[in-house]
Amino acid sequence: RIVEVCMKCLEKRQQDRYVSAELLEADLDRELRSGRMKLRAKSFLGKLWKDWAFDVEEGNKLAVARIEGTRYERELVRVTDPAVVTGVAEKLAQKYAGGISAEAVAEISRTVAEGETWLFEMAPRS
Repeated sequence: RIVEVCMKCLEKRQQDRYVSAELLEADLDRELRSGRMKLRAKSFLGKLWKDWAFDVEEGNKLAVARIEGTRYERELVRVTDPAVVTGVAEKLAQKYAGGISAEAVAEISRTVAEGETWLFEMAPRS
């Protein structure tokens, strides 16, 4: 099915292609959610980046940050508090969605509530 979406983008005649980015996005979103297509990182760093959040959920919560040459060991704590999530959603909407709107904040908050997006705090180690 993803091949069909790609081929429709490459159609020679304009009237055979997607008429809007929204329709393309809807087809891609539907395909991703179907579970038929799995995105896999191929490089070591790509795998590390995609797997670290799952490691946190399994109990490996150590995070290390280096700021101006000083090493800080912290513990990653998943954030689910609606008030905190809303504040973060507003900042994300401002930066990446062209400005704060009720719709953008609600969509970001929904993805956090449904587990599609994970937020973490770097808290002092306990």
